[in-house]
Amino acid sequence: MNKIWLTGVAVALSLALPSNAWASSVADVLRGFQPSRLMDQSVETEPQQFWWLKSAVKRIGSDYVADNEERLEVQRLRWELYEISSNHSEAAIYERIMETWKAEGYEETFSCRAVSCGSSQHWAVHVFGIPMLYGLNRNQFYSTGKVDGNIRVLYVVRRGTQTNYVYWLEASQQLSSDVIPDRLRAGAAIRATDYEPDVWLDILDRHPEWSLMLVGHDYSSSLGQARAAGQAAADQVRDRWTSAGVAGDRVNVDSVGYLAPNDANPQARVKVILPPQYR
Repeated sequence: MNKIWLTGVAVALSLALPSNAWASSVADVLRGFQPSRLMDQSVETEPQQFWWLKSAVKRIGSDYVADNEERLEVQRLRWELYEISSNHSEAAIYERIMETWKAEGYEETFSCRAVSCGSSQHWAVHVFGIPMLYGLNRNQFYSTGKVDGNIRVLYVVRRGTQTNYVYWLEASQQLSSDVIPDRLRAGAAIRATDYEPDVWLDILDRHPEWSLMLVGHDYSSSLGQARAAGQAAADQVRDRWTSAGVAGDRVNVDSVGYLAPNDANPQARVKVILPPQYR
């Protein structure tokens, strides 16, 4: 199943994630709306670009645009698609899921319903890439926001056949800490501040032969300013690490200023790299 808003390689569904991650509260909710069945699902653990829509989609000429959208690199992503009997109201399904998510700490960024969302065909075909979600414009609901730093998306729609469909997605910009060492060995550069210092301390404890490199990035107007700002940001991260117990000889600091791709995020940041001799 191709989806326009995702690029990257999907991995087999049998790949396991940590047991405390990706708990599907939607599946729990839908046990109260029988008969229902899981139609499709995917767990993806390769970095990929994610199109985060925070407004309705509009068609302008041959293009589909949103007033508020963001292109992000995410590290993990999971989605599920359910079919729900016409015995239930799509509004009741949506509201029950929203109640559960908000109890989990979900903070909504944007929502729409019915014709205020625009065309259901646009959402189904040009956003999700799942034609099965093409339903009635007056019977659709969309919500997106965050919980525990992870992006969530929910789309509920009723088709002309009166069958209901529920699509939900959760995307994380963070790697599971369990896979960080493998990504570092593969040459990945991981944002230092995505994880608390004790995570990095634990990784270094588990790999006593390693030292890590903190590389500062900044996008000030001149190279000299950018390198100085990047150095300051990397020094600040190193200080936090050493305060948490990381030995000073286990971490080195450098800065490249703006001499590296900015990942569409022109802000100072610090990446962690495993030097080649340890890979």
